[in-house]
Amino acid sequence: MRRRTATLRPVIRRQACVVAAALAAVVLPACAASSVTAIVEDEPVCADFEIGAARTQMKGGLRRPIVVTVLDGSSEVSKQMLLGRREATSGGARLLVTDSNDEYTIRWAQCENERAPQAVKERTKRADQKGASYECGKAETYHEETLTVRRGDPSSRIIHYVAPPEPACWMTEIPEGVPAAGSASASAAPAERPGPSASASASASASASVPAPPTP
Repeated sequence: MRRRTATLRPVIRRQACVVAAALAAVVLPACAASSVTAIVEDEPVCADFEIGAARTQMKGGLRRPIVVTVLDGSSEVSKQMLLGRREATSGGARLLVTDSNDEYTIRWAQCENERAPQAVKERTKRADQKGASYECGKAETYHEETLTVRRGDPSSRIIHYVAPPEPACWMTEIPEGVPAAGSASASAAPAERPGPSASASASASASASVPAPPTP
């Protein structure tokens, strides 16, 4: 029994080493290939605008948003909808990729439906509250390109914006004759009409100031 046990010990050790090596081969690449972000640069700026006679301030945005999809072969890695930046200082959209030496397909598509803008002062509804949400409809692909990612190199994860067939942003729309915001005519208070007592006193003072005709 002692000889058999002594013979089995090296075999068990070799099997344990093989299992450990196999686990390391699976675990280590998974840890090394972590998820990182690819940044969209040169996304257009759609500034806030005004609408209606009340000149309501609305959030800027593309009339028809864009959907950017990252594909690894036929598998979808990440997806982001671009609405347009409200300010030039706003950061670009971010999509997830793997920090490894790999190639991805970047697909650009534009929504068929327009996205209604929201008022600047409008409160954002919570996700659990019922409310109408934007439906992109069928997104037509208008461009595809290859993104070559190099491990540890952020510059290889830059995605340059590709303009869609309809790049228009929402613009200011107000009725004719409505003064521009901040103008003198818009900010000036209307003149108050004098009341009856003020008119009577003004007439009395005016008649008193006129000299009486000489007595014959």
